[in-house]
Amino acid sequence: MKFKHIIIIVLLFSFGLNQKLMGNWINSNDTLPKTTLSIVQGKDSLVITDKTKEIVLSTDSFRLYFSTQNTDCVFLNCSYDSMAYHYANLNQLEKIDVFTPPQTFAENSKNQDHDLSVVNNASDGYHCLYAFSEDEEFIRFDQVWGTTKDNWIGLRSVSSIFEPGKSNIDLKELKGKTLYLVYSPGIENRAIGLKVNFK
Repeated sequence: MKFKHIIIIVLLFSFGLNQKLMGNWINSNDTLPKTTLSIVQGKDSLVITDKTKEIVLSTDSFRLYFSTQNTDCVFLNCSYDSMAYHYANLNQLEKIDVFTPPQTFAENSKNQDHDLSVVNNASDGYHCLYAFSEDEEFIRFDQVWGTTKDNWIGLRSVSSIFEPGKSNIDLKELKGKTLYLVYSPGIENRAIGLKVNFK
């Protein structure tokens, strides 16, 4: 329990420090939606920056912490397809269509299965992880910390992978595979791409 509180404090501090270091740019853009992703696996934690293009995880469960400002939701797309990831990292944001696909996923609230939906083709679907909603059914995080929609942290635990049309897949089966995560602070044509290799 203490470890979880320490993680939250560190995330809040690192998010605040990151904002402070960006100085005048933040002051002139302080109403723009922002999202910082931190990934925690066991006792290891990593804050993902715009310079982080690739990470390595073991096939044990992990947690995604989204620290946000000026938005009430986070878009997250996970796939085996690298196209959206490459567009995001090349800053060709007009080519990213993963948050406006013809097919989307509906999930149970509160991430009861502790899974992550993964598609073969990035354009086949997305998660819209609402953090603040009057209807609890729209909250796709395990838990949300914060008091307003302008500043909060959402936790998404991952113990398995869900592929549409299949049953949940244990993370152990991802050994040697790669997932591409593309996420955005509720903006359809803006995204950060992250390549996750499983060892």
